[in-house]
Amino acid sequence: MPFVVFIAPQTAPSNLTGSRTSATTASVEWDWIRWEDLRGWLVDYEIGYGSVMMSAHQQCPANDCSYTETLSVDNEGEHELTGLDPGLQYCVRLAGRTSAGAGPFSHKLIPWYENSVFMVALERPNCREWIAKDSTEIVADLARAFSLGIKLTCNCTFPSNYIADIQLTCQNEVLIVTGKIIGTQEKESAGVLDDFEMWLSSRPTITAKGEELKLVQNESPENHFPGYIIIGVAAGVLIALVLAVLVAIVVVWYRQR
Repeated sequence: MPFVVFIAPQTAPSNLTGSRTSATTASVEWDWIRWEDLRGWLVDYEIGYGSVMMSAHQQCPANDCSYTETLSVDNEGEHELTGLDPGLQYCVRLAGRTSAGAGPFSHKLIPWYENSVFMVALERPNCREWIAKDSTEIVADLARAFSLGIKLTCNCTFPSNYIADIQLTCQNEVLIVTGKIIGTQEKESAGVLDDFEMWLSSRPTITAKGEELKLVQNESPENHFPGYIIIGVAAGVLIALVLAVLVAIVVVWYRQR
């Protein structure tokens, strides 16, 4: 009788892909591991995923999984993730497993659902010192304020976690807020962006960290700066370039006011 030694798979599942099918779900697909790389019978798959705060790069950390589960080989190379947070990106890792254990993992970043980018400029003296104290609280308060403004305009449900990736920068006494608005099942992000712009056009006072912030205004007709800039659908938008242009406009406004 021949002696057979089973070992873990030598390669990771290939062509791992992942995409959001809604703001809270994602589809993951992969190719089966080749028989010659298994060195044994494939028992199941091990999948793990976790949220990541990543806006500057598109690579997953090696070990960043809050959730793990075992998938039957009957999954036929696909699986659906549910209960995702709309405002977060996720990293997924997948490995095949034989009776000897799991093989190496494939990793894939699952980005946000369909979204649009926005910018808002707010007056704030000593801006840098202010955001340096507790930017997390400021971001959370701004997300809630923007969400409430959208709901007041559209008369719809729009949770604050559908406003994602908020970044804060300062230029003199101006707080520049950038972020993403995530589309919902009822309305694409471009439509929500229209509601957001309509609310901002009413010149609301926005509260963050217990302070009332006003949109940047310039009463000089020849140097009018609207206080907010709405950017279209996020796909392909060079946000850094647009931000640089906005900063230049703010500098001119600040010096000439």
